[in-house]
Amino acid sequence: MQDQQTAMLKAQKAELELTAAQFAFTEARYEHRLALAEAMVSQAENLRAQAINAAKAEATKNEELRMQAELQVQELKMQFANDMQRLRAEAASELATTRASADEEIIELRRFVLRHLG
Repeated sequence: MQDQQTAMLKAQKAELELTAAQFAFTEARYEHRLALAEAMVSQAENLRAQAINAAKAEATKNEELRMQAELQVQELKMQFANDMQRLRAEAASELATTRASADEEIIELRRFVLRHLG
């Protein structure tokens, strides 16, 4: 009877060892899965950081481009104002020259008329 009890205890011990081995195997699988999940989370965090940095760089680039465009607009406005001032001065000079020339022609026409009619 004792041999039978010993055999039963050994069988129970073997079952417990098998259960413990299965538990250890399952635990190892979950630990492996956990390690994989942690690696995936780490990779996702790195990708997120890269995306944020890329977005910040793009925003900085866009801000620099916007500032350059504003400077170009200001330069064009100043150039336009200078060109308009120059053109007005040229037109005024041309007008003055034309008026002076017209005045001379009118004076000569009056002299001609006075000489021939007068």
